[in-house]
Amino acid sequence: MQQDPIQIGELIEPTPIGFSFGAPGWYVLLGLIFLIGSLVALRIWLQYKRNQYRRDALKHLKLMTTTYYVPTQSNQLAFETVMLLKRITAGLYGRRKVAALRGTQWTELLNKTCKEVSFTPEDAAMLDEILYRPDTVSIQGWVPTFVQKSKIWIRKHEV
Repeated sequence: MQQDPIQIGELIEPTPIGFSFGAPGWYVLLGLIFLIGSLVALRIWLQYKRNQYRRDALKHLKLMTTTYYVPTQSNQLAFETVMLLKRITAGLYGRRKVAALRGTQWTELLNKTCKEVSFTPEDAAMLDEILYRPDTVSIQGWVPTFVQKSKIWIRKHEV
């Protein structure tokens, strides 16, 4: 026995629903986009405020470079640069830890906190000479590279 297929008739399709932003899902999506955008903006602003000391230090270093970069005052420029680095490191890593460091110990701390720049043992020796016997040493050729290393350290050190 063979059954006849049932004839239902022609398929009736409903009219399409018009597009509208009035659906509640769009309000949820808009709220999520606003929330994520606000969080991203807040994070960018906090990062900007957190790095304000870097911008201030670089401005100060630029001012010192234009003020002291003459052959007779290169020792003073190096001294001021060292003092700036000391203030930054003392603020970041603790005054007790940083104040006692000198020579290679201090340059090792600088090297550990920034992978982009490396202060050499010669830098450490020159820094000791500048800090503790500033009148006995002439370091005109060494100062520009030290200032450049310091700028890189200020920009890229890890907190």
